[in-house]
Amino acid sequence: RLVISLATRGRPDRLTDTVAKSVANWTDPNTVMQVQVDEDDKSTIDALISKGNDRVQFNIKPREDTIAAKWNRALDVPGDVYLVAADDDPYVVPGYDTKILEAAKRFPDGIGMVYGHLANLSFSGAVAPTRKLCEMMDGKIFPEYFPYWFVDHWTDDVARIIWRLSF
Repeated sequence: RLVISLATRGRPDRLTDTVAKSVANWTDPNTVMQVQVDEDDKSTIDALISKGNDRVQFNIKPREDTIAAKWNRALDVPGDVYLVAADDDPYVVPGYDTKILEAAKRFPDGIGMVYGHLANLSFSGAVAPTRKLCEMMDGKIFPEYFPYWFVDHWTDDVARIIWRLSF
């Protein structure tokens, strides 16, 4: 099962578009998305809360100190792979959810990181650790040491050091 953890703050119009485009490209019937909303983000709550369903859920909690902590909320949802998402970055490849799950199966022990196309010369535009990799990283999708950026640097280093990348 793919669980998408989508972080948002104060951009309900972009979020609505991103969710609609991303969901339209799902092919696996078990894929779910958990939208991480801060409890003080009234504009997002007012605009979107009625749009949830069994597969797109809204997780409303107090704002954390780091973006990583917000993404880590999704670990409460049982899944095999956790895709990190943002409110301004829809996934537009048809069947991307199935492709990510298939790429994760390349790890016989379930420990690994799935990447999509590179966003730049250093990092992927799609980052999806397996549950077992998250468990090995102190039970987190991303470490919460950094206030905003650099969580992707850390996890990229870990995945490369242990030779656990699948594209």
